[in-house]
Amino acid sequence: MGQALQGVFGSMVNFIGTLIAVLLDQSDSRSDITRARENAISAMIVFITTILLQIATRVCFARAAQISSVAKHVKNWELSEPTQSSTSDYESPLQHLLTIQKKIWPWILSVFMIFVVTLGVYPALTAKVRPVSHASPSIWTDVNVFVALHIVVMNIGDLIGRRLPTLTAFFRIRRGLVAVLITGLRFLFIPLFLACNVIPVNGQSKSFALPDFVFLFLVLLLGVTTGCTATSVFLSGPQFLVPNHDGACASEVRASQADDDVEHDPLLYQEEESSTHDAGVASLLLSFWLVMGLTAGSGLSFAVLAMI
Repeated sequence: MGQALQGVFGSMVNFIGTLIAVLLDQSDSRSDITRARENAISAMIVFITTILLQIATRVCFARAAQISSVAKHVKNWELSEPTQSSTSDYESPLQHLLTIQKKIWPWILSVFMIFVVTLGVYPALTAKVRPVSHASPSIWTDVNVFVALHIVVMNIGDLIGRRLPTLTAFFRIRRGLVAVLITGLRFLFIPLFLACNVIPVNGQSKSFALPDFVFLFLVLLLGVTTGCTATSVFLSGPQFLVPNHDGACASEVRASQADDDVEHDPLLYQEEESSTHDAGVASLLLSFWLVMGLTAGSGLSFAVLAMI
């Protein structure tokens, strides 16, 4: 949620800066050098605000680490060791990683496809979509404003999507194969965005293109589905390895036996320590495949741009 809020804030700063620049220079015919300078200034503002937010986050973490209850949690995590089942042979760390990966492969495939699609079309392809020709051009049909606006819409959609699974169980995906199906359907975004008013390098306009409001709705839907499915995967994927994770009796008993000075944390007192450790490893694996999805999606964007 914090990352999504940061994205909304940064895109809003970029949009407002672009809007002001266009309003100030609306009467002038700006050269490409001037436009490039304005874009560089807008990007610099976004980067500076992002750095400031990162510094503030680091300060908050440093302050939290000094709280006694948090310090004791960290100490317990560092001292805890994963237990091996008495009925199974010892596994090396690599074998253990591969075993867990096999168990959660639908969730891994899902998080990989989520960001392959998202990075495959946004922002490389979506930034090339231009407003459909209007009889009376306005500030909202300016290319720079239109591109900045769609970035805001994407980040707002991502913020909404990340929040939905935590508000109601209806938007939370609980089965791995369902997650694979839903994330696989998101590949339809590629032809849908190609059907918008994408202007290629040679500048030739399309004879038919989807209206602007449809394009912005697709961008919003891309953000919502990205945030919603990713949050569902990171919530449900690791819990898949925790038996009877819907019940709270065991964790409540473990919590009652804990040091009274340490606040109750359901993640710290799970039913089985080995299952808790496996769930943590699953989260790390999902994060790894998320990065792989980002990398593959960046590569896919070149192939998508070649379709224009």
